[in-house]
Amino acid sequence: MSTCGGCHKPTSGSDIISCSKCPKGYHHICVGVTKENFKKLSKETKNAWKCPECKKGQPKIGDNSDTPVRGSRVDVTSSESGEGNNECIALLIQKQIKDTLAAELPRIVRNTLQSELKGLRDEISALKESINFISDKYEDLKSAVGKRELDVKCLLEDNRKIELKLKDVFNRLTTFEQYSRDSNIELHGLPEFKNEDLAQTLQQIGKVVDHPIKDDEILACHRVAKMDPMTIPNMDWVKLTSTYDPH
Repeated sequence: MSTCGGCHKPTSGSDIISCSKCPKGYHHICVGVTKENFKKLSKETKNAWKCPECKKGQPKIGDNSDTPVRGSRVDVTSSESGEGNNECIALLIQKQIKDTLAAELPRIVRNTLQSELKGLRDEISALKESINFISDKYEDLKSAVGKRELDVKCLLEDNRKIELKLKDVFNRLTTFEQYSRDSNIELHGLPEFKNEDLAQTLQQIGKVVDHPIKDDEILACHRVAKMDPMTIPNMDWVKLTSTYDPH
């Protein structure tokens, strides 16, 4: 596909003007010819037209007033020629901008990505440090919890042993208390008298129940204080030397 010698864009057969000296073709707008003036050009004028480059290399001979390009443009009114130049300049500026962007955009994108990636790498590095710190603390905590679990197991085992010992002591104490009370007698509801002799009263009760009690068989005899003075008389407690054996 042919391209314009001015803007280097593809050209079509209806809007180009070809040089009679070289194979180049141009958009009529790129050489300062408006669409209306381009339509007014005769076939002979188009066939005799020379591009700006060929025009520069050829010395000026005779009258070239019929030539559509003078120097680098066709002989048209100044306003129309200025309009065509502005459009051509705009196209050239647009092309220059595209070329600049094509050249600079990869560098800009690369620098931007490098900057963003650097920040991302720094954040990832900080995150790794935080994870490592948390991991170390977790391991320390796990070790401490493991030691505490072992301590708890030891305490539970010690508590179990203590409970067994307390149970054994309680059984022994109960047995000893029962044994120590084998020779005891508790008397409830016995009337109280001033200056009473509990040992003599106990001997009299022994005679009534047909079980005489001697003085030397009584180790101790006294009343136990009651909680409420208004209730029945205090309980009497007697300690004998031996248990009663009916045989």
